[in-house]
Amino acid sequence: MCFISALGSKFFGPKQYPFLLLLPAEVWADIVVEEVVVHILGQQQGLPLTFLCRLICDSAWHKYVVLQKKQRGVVEKTSQLYQQFMSHLATPSPPHLPHRQLWQDMDDALASAGSLSVDIPKWPFTVASYVGAGLLSRLIDTAKLSLSDDCNGEAAFFHSYEAGENGWQAGHVKGHQKLFKLFKKYYIKHESTHFRLAAELTPMLIPPRPWSQVNEGGYFVNPVSIMRSVADVYQHHSLLQQAPNLNAVFDSLNVLGTCSWRINTRILDLVTEIFNRGGNDDLGVPVRDPVFPEGLENQEPSRRRDAQMKKLSNECYSLWMDMLYRLSLANYFRDDLFWMPHNMDFRGRAYPVPPHLSHLTSDVGRAMLQFGTGYPLGDKGLDWIKIHLVNLHGHKKKGSLKERVEYADEMMEHIMDSADRPMEVS
Repeated sequence: MCFISALGSKFFGPKQYPFLLLLPAEVWADIVVEEVVVHILGQQQGLPLTFLCRLICDSAWHKYVVLQKKQRGVVEKTSQLYQQFMSHLATPSPPHLPHRQLWQDMDDALASAGSLSVDIPKWPFTVASYVGAGLLSRLIDTAKLSLSDDCNGEAAFFHSYEAGENGWQAGHVKGHQKLFKLFKKYYIKHESTHFRLAAELTPMLIPPRPWSQVNEGGYFVNPVSIMRSVADVYQHHSLLQQAPNLNAVFDSLNVLGTCSWRINTRILDLVTEIFNRGGNDDLGVPVRDPVFPEGLENQEPSRRRDAQMKKLSNECYSLWMDMLYRLSLANYFRDDLFWMPHNMDFRGRAYPVPPHLSHLTSDVGRAMLQFGTGYPLGDKGLDWIKIHLVNLHGHKKKGSLKERVEYADEMMEHIMDSADRPMEVS
């Protein structure tokens, strides 16, 4: 409550306060708690101020766009249009039209219900700097460690400066050590039942909305661009808007998005078991605590040694959290069919929009996925699987394809034993 009451006009300047009026104070408070506080408490060394500012404004912009779509009736019309779209596809003889064309035809037929287009430019970094810094300042001033409900006590967060790799001083926001201990206890208690991710970071339980324009497609309501790019790089999007015809691109991404997926629960349970045991780098399951090179910890304390250890710790933590996200999402979708909307980079390479659970990831991540609809392997399908397995083994790199198939047949007993008892040594 202290933080919400601190969001008044007297605490913010003319460059900040107009943006705060776009969303209710409670929503801004939720953004700061859900996005910023959890991120800070996940990194004991703190996080850069610029990163947190961008995090706040990206989340706020997404919520503002969704709010505008609700207020303008876009959500209601999209729901109506999507029901008609799926009804057409579910008919015994669906129309032989690209999904984009079918969607546009139905959209034109419902033109009287209003436009689906909500063109709200993404807030630039200058806005993120003003608004994010102001909210973080309010958080630092109002968040206190106290046993009572008043606003007095020790500061829960504080701002500091740290030297980066290039020697420049960069602002960081850190949490109090007591707060880390409280958060760790809470996390240990609730980690199996409490896990939150933004909707745009997860797969869909329904087929994606067809791409029909550069900013319309993919998720049902959440905004996503057809092209991913670095923050505050607007030239690519400007060129996309000027492109005369992108129908082939839309149709290609729509075809990829209609592919359904399911979880290979047997592999998921196996990887989860290895992960809970502490991980195994040899099996592609990251460990929680970093393994430093021999002798690094015993060196005399120095700026270079500390930087190396910090870098290794951050990399290890990042890989571990990425696997935690992937396993958590896979477990959530373990009994469901799901779909992944796709977009592309500036080179035109297609990627699934959900970053954590997709087929464009590590071998472990791909092993946990299966196609939602299976098809027969065909006459040579099993041979190609054998060839792929031998290629992964690396023993017959210079052998012919026939020799690799024969080698797989020779080792079939061991292959089947490894598949049946992957964690046992025979």
